Amino acid sequence: MFRIFYRLFLREQMADKEKQDAVLKASEANYTLIQPVALTDKPGTGT
Repeated sequence: MFRIFYRLFLREQMADKEKQDAVLKASEANYTLIQPVALTDKPGTGT
């Protein structure tokens, strides 16, 4: 369901993210890819 939403409403952002991922994966750099998907301004929950 989220994929459909992202593809319909965030098409340009998702295309840019996919390009960024491809560039990073093609590099020789050691990396950890972190994608925060649900950031809020609320206090931390500890999880």
